[in-house]
Amino acid sequence: MHELGLMNGMLKTAQNALEGQLRPNEKVSKLVLEVGELTEAVPAYLKTAYDSLKKDNIIMKLDI
Repeated sequence: MHELGLMNGMLKTAQNALEGQLRPNEKVSKLVLEVGELTEAVPAYLKTAYDSLKKDNIIMKLDI
């Protein structure tokens, strides 16, 4: 399942982009992803990957 690696990379990229822009203990309320057919990523698997990675992330909710 390459979706776990994809999601981990996306969350790290989002977190790095927001670094220094959030107050202490502030989190992002939602991240919206559009998954194209050529990615060969399965949206349900991306959601499962997010659920396993969200514990240590600043992003509260994911919409795919």
